[in-house]
Amino acid sequence: MSLPARSASAGVGGDVPKEPAMSEPVLQNKTKTITVDFLANGHKKVAVLHIEDLNSPQLLSTVVSTMVTYVVVRKEVDQCRAIGGLLAYSLFGGYISLDQMVDGFARVFEDAPDLAYAVPQVYDLLAVI
Repeated sequence: MSLPARSASAGVGGDVPKEPAMSEPVLQNKTKTITVDFLANGHKKVAVLHIEDLNSPQLLSTVVSTMVTYVVVRKEVDQCRAIGGLLAYSLFGGYISLDQMVDGFARVFEDAPDLAYAVPQVYDLLAVI
């Protein structure tokens, strides 16, 4: 029985170096695209697959905050409800951890006073989510 060949780029101990994490602006843009697609078709499973494809588990709180901020700024109650459903599905399905969800919402609530200038009903919309 032979051992599998190590990659030439393998590091010490045979560990393959991980790709660098996606930058936050790139992640936000990709998240907005996923959000728009989800709001257009409503397929939670497809949206979750796209989130997993981002391959940035350490940045899932950014995904949460970007999705929430996107729909709040649009001021559409139905879209807030839809994103709330997607986030609940992601949380209870184990795709996003409770800590990541809390961190994402914390970022939104930190920005909420500034956001209230453009979206006076920000807290009402967050309650819908």
